[in-house]
Amino acid sequence: MKKNILFFCCTLCVLNVFSQTQYNSLKELRENYIETGREMKAETKKTNCEGVEMYLEANRHSYFSAKNENDKSIALSHLSKISCPQIISFFEEVIKNDTLESIRCEAIQYLGWIDAQTSIHFLIERTKRTDISNYEKVCIGTALAVLEDYKDAENILNQYCYNLEQKYCDKCIWAYYMIGNNSSINYYRYLINNSKDDINIAAQKLAELGDIETAYPIMEKIMNDEDAIKGGIMRVLKALGDEKSLKLIENTLNDKNESNREFAKKLLETKN
Repeated sequence: MKKNILFFCCTLCVLNVFSQTQYNSLKELRENYIETGREMKAETKKTNCEGVEMYLEANRHSYFSAKNENDKSIALSHLSKISCPQIISFFEEVIKNDTLESIRCEAIQYLGWIDAQTSIHFLIERTKRTDISNYEKVCIGTALAVLEDYKDAENILNQYCYNLEQKYCDKCIWAYYMIGNNSSINYYRYLINNSKDDINIAAQKLAELGDIETAYPIMEKIMNDEDAIKGGIMRVLKALGDEKSLKLIENTLNDKNESNREFAKKLLETKN
């Protein structure tokens, strides 16, 4: 009982030293991520759409003549950096008609990447179908988050993300990070309590969204685990920048993992 009280008090001490500036530094990590995504989407709009017909037709032919899933995927990927109405229509056609869920989800993802705002209604309507899987609906929710339709994305993800199968987690972790609200915090707490594989990244994202009370003890435990990969957590600790957090990074200079050591050195040499 005394140990539990001591641990609680120590945790409160950690929390109390965090200033608004430190919280803002964590907030900037997500904001930088969102801004990078916006810049990438903006790049896809620089193509002259009047000149894409031949390129689109060549890749349509490759897609429809593909003998396997990989060949289809390659054809789609060639169009994933061009935001033009003709290409948006093609991706919607693939989503409607392809028999492979993985290919449909890839096309859904690309609608997000090329900032296909005109496809938002199409995607939302598709989630109402009963003949597609919950995973495809998660793919749609993730694309809506990339499109910054956070309200509809949140509604879909809250219904279908609470599944510990790794392919769900891989989508939902980043979709909720883009949304960045209380639903996101609840999902990361769920992962911490139920997932063995995603505790590390869930703790990182919780910290970045301001739930230090939950995240910090977990991050500290991971930093003291000689077998853990620590780069993401060190990035969060560096943003916090308090003496204890920097000491945890400094201790990693002696880590048995070379990538951990190198990243710790890089962070400590970098000024805030």
